[in-house]
Amino acid sequence: MKKLQRKIKLLGINYDANIFNSLRLVFSLILFFYLIFSIKYGYIIAPLIAIIFYLLSEYVVIDIPLRNKIINMEKEGIEYVSSLLLNLKNSKSIRVSIKNSSRVINSDLSKEFSQVINDTKIGLTLEESLNNLSERIPSIFLQNIILNLKESDKNGTNVINSIERQLEAMEQHYEEIVVGKNKSIPIIMCLNTILFLSLMIVFLFYIIK
Repeated sequence: MKKLQRKIKLLGINYDANIFNSLRLVFSLILFFYLIFSIKYGYIIAPLIAIIFYLLSEYVVIDIPLRNKIINMEKEGIEYVSSLLLNLKNSKSIRVSIKNSSRVINSDLSKEFSQVINDTKIGLTLEESLNNLSERIPSIFLQNIILNLKESDKNGTNVINSIERQLEAMEQHYEEIVVGKNKSIPIIMCLNTILFLSLMIVFLFYIIK
């Protein structure tokens, strides 16, 4: 339950995991009783469909959108972290580096980092603000970069090399995702074609019959 609640929070949805679980259980039961009484051999098919629906609902509603958010954030993160690094290399403080980068880059990730500055204005320390930011960011690479920033703020250590390594790893990860998507396009097109032809054959079969 804690894992599900964390995924919902990272997705940016103000929703309770208990309510989500209750709703998908109710819909699964409705689907189960509908199938068991409406189709032949429903007592065999209904449990399978209900279980599949229960498991897939989390994947479709939570996991897929969260994965897409991670991909988009890492795409935006390549540009944002590059700007952040440039400021840090020019001996700017973390606060100023975030402020400058957020000013010149307009993206959802930039707005999340801007919130760090806003939080410090209402009394939170930079470390507390970065902790809050980490809880809103689902990418492990960006979380590690935020951890580097907290370490630098707390101990005054030079974390430029660490951030550069995380940036390189994030760039490589994003490139692998793009390559994977490009490779899957022909397969998806082939499957869509097969599905379309199958539907056409079934349709023609019923017309002829």
